[in-house]
Amino acid sequence: MAVESLLTELTIDDLVNQLGTGKFHYKILLLVYFNCFQETSQNVIPGYILPSLKKEFGLTKSELCFYGTLEFLGFFIASLAIGGISDKFGRRKGIIFFQIIWLISMFLSIFSPNIYVFSFLRCIVSTSFMIVVFSGFSLVSEIWPQRTRGIVLNCIACIVVTSYIMTSLFARLLIPDMENSDWRGMILIYCAILFISIFFNYYILEESPRYDLFLGNKQRAFNTIEKIAFDNLGIENFLSEGKKIRIETWVINFNQKVEEVLEIRKQNNIENNFIYEYKKLFKGPYKQITLTMFFLWTVNCSNHFGAEFVLPTSLSKMLEGTDQHPFTILFYMNAVALPFLFLVVAMVEIKYFGRKKTLSIIFLTMGSGGCFTYFEIFPGPIFWLTLFKLSMQACFMVLYTFTSELYPTHIRVNAIGQSSAISRLGVMVMIWIAVFLSEIQPFLPFFIYGIMGLLAFFVTHSLPYETLNEDLDRVISPFVRKEGIFQFEIK
Repeated sequence: MAVESLLTELTIDDLVNQLGTGKFHYKILLLVYFNCFQETSQNVIPGYILPSLKKEFGLTKSELCFYGTLEFLGFFIASLAIGGISDKFGRRKGIIFFQIIWLISMFLSIFSPNIYVFSFLRCIVSTSFMIVVFSGFSLVSEIWPQRTRGIVLNCIACIVVTSYIMTSLFARLLIPDMENSDWRGMILIYCAILFISIFFNYYILEESPRYDLFLGNKQRAFNTIEKIAFDNLGIENFLSEGKKIRIETWVINFNQKVEEVLEIRKQNNIENNFIYEYKKLFKGPYKQITLTMFFLWTVNCSNHFGAEFVLPTSLSKMLEGTDQHPFTILFYMNAVALPFLFLVVAMVEIKYFGRKKTLSIIFLTMGSGGCFTYFEIFPGPIFWLTLFKLSMQACFMVLYTFTSELYPTHIRVNAIGQSSAISRLGVMVMIWIAVFLSEIQPFLPFFIYGIMGLLAFFVTHSLPYETLNEDLDRVISPFVRKEGIFQFEIK
């Protein structure tokens, strides 16, 4: 034991890789996937029930935009708050607590007497489910071995599209007439599903040992690691005292490296200040990374949520005079997109493509799909809309993975949260643009989406870093000149 303690430090990534994947990981993954499935349904419900809300409450275009703004304001609030919430509550407690808030608010929204009460409650719903998703994504990324981490994170997009398929099918059965829908019954059913999810999360979900290590909860982290070893490998007493010392040594040394790069100065409790935590994202080489990711997130979120908000209505206008239902078209569009997502999952794990090049191809597809939808180029808007929707889902998949891998644990959740927060400001603006432009021509907003996608394609190339097969916790030092080109140096 004394000899073992003198060995080199043991990183959490090495330890996670040793534990491999097994029963512990799969049960956590299923719970987080189920959370994502529910969150996605809440993303698309606003667009599905928009015509019936407009008729029931007699809404003007401005009131429609107000509702959309409040709906996505919740995303913004969650994104700003997630860093502090995640550090205070942890991944597990944050998920369960905000699922309860989500359930209460969603149930109360059924009894809304007007659009203003409904919008306020939906704002609380969207705030809650975004915190749940952020926490769950971080939890999975922090417990999963390096070799397959990208695959399981990217497969979340497949769960998202599956949720789109099920929600559109569900809506088709419950909403034969878009202007006279039983939206209250639809929300009530999702309340029941959420209640089941809370029950399982409470009894099965575990905390991230990586989170506990960096927050100083060493004993709880070690207990969780022992549980992973027993569930996955059938081994008891996996951690010897020597291993514990090696892990603690690595944590101390890694924290010192992060403090150097982020220029952390612990005085007057300033490290707990929101502005100070926000500034960490712009320290050293992370400044360029953060600015680039802010822009890419803004483009994708604005395009995605702006499109989902008006797409059912736009399709309804396009299909006037036919016997086709918009929800049936949406079902087929999502069903066709699903198998192609598996291709993207494979691409990001191939060295030639990786995260960065795959992301640039996705934005090029998004830009082309949006522009060609507006100009109704052969083979028609439905084809290009399907390609556009596929690119948005694939983009979310790669962006979440790429962002989580670019930043160390100290600022990972905050980085994802703030990237999302900035992007939601764009979404709230885009809602107004989409609603008013769609009144001029149903697919005019998609021309704007296309231009933004093409801009993001060029911006992606400005990020000189790839995270494929990198440790989740490593320090990116300032640029060093190498063969005439400035590159990142990893420590």
